[in-house]
Amino acid sequence: PAVRTNMMAVPLREFSGNEIYASRFGITIWNLGASCCTEVFEVPESTFRNTHLWHIGKWGVYGYGSNRVTFDGTVQRGDPQMLARGEGGTAFFFGDYIARNTRITNADIRNVGTGVEVPTKAGDVRDIYGKSPGTFVVEHSYFQTVTGIYLELPWAVTGGGGALPPRATTLRDIRYQAPSVSTGDRRPQAIYAAVRRDRPNPNFLVADRIIVEQFNGNS
Repeated sequence: PAVRTNMMAVPLREFSGNEIYASRFGITIWNLGASCCTEVFEVPESTFRNTHLWHIGKWGVYGYGSNRVTFDGTVQRGDPQMLARGEGGTAFFFGDYIARNTRITNADIRNVGTGVEVPTKAGDVRDIYGKSPGTFVVEHSYFQTVTGIYLELPWAVTGGGGALPPRATTLRDIRYQAPSVSTGDRRPQAIYAAVRRDRPNPNFLVADRIIVEQFNGNS
C-alpha cells in the first residue's frame, strides 16, 4: 500500500562539499522541518556541511522556515570593492520566517556586508515547543565583515506580537575583524542590536537574551 509522507518532516540525508559562485542567492531552505510560519516538526538534525560560496549578490543562505538545521564549515568570500558602495550582501539571512533550533558553526565569512542576521521569529507559541525559548547559536566562527552579527527586536508578519516565544541567541567563540578596505558610510561593528519600530507585529516585552562567550579570545 502507498505510504503518505510529510516531506516537511523529513531531514536532509546529506548536503556536503557544495560550491556556489556568481549567483544572486546561494542556498534557499524552504520548510525543512517546518511549515512556513507557525508549525514545526520534531525531526533529526539536517546539516549543510562545508559549503563554499563566492561572490554572492544578496544572501548566501536564506531560511524560509526550519527546525534543527546546522550549518557546519560554511566559507563565503565577497568582493571587497562592493563594500565601499554599501553593498556586499549577507551570508546568513532568515527574515521573519520561523527558525527553531538553528546552529552556525565553524563559519569563515570575509568581505561580506553582514555575516549573520539573526531570525526575528525564533518560534511560535502554537508550535510543538510552545513558549520554550527559540535558540539560535553561532559558534567557533570568524567574520571579516562590515557587521558581524545583526539582531532586530522580535517581530513577524505571521504569528508576531504575542505569538512570539522568548529568544535566546548564543554567540560563542566568535572572532571578528573589520574589513581591510573602505566600508563607505557604514561603521564596522561586531554585534549590532537594533530596535526597529517600523516592523510589523513586534514584541517589545518578550524575553530576548543575547549571550556572548569567548569573543575575540576574551572569555
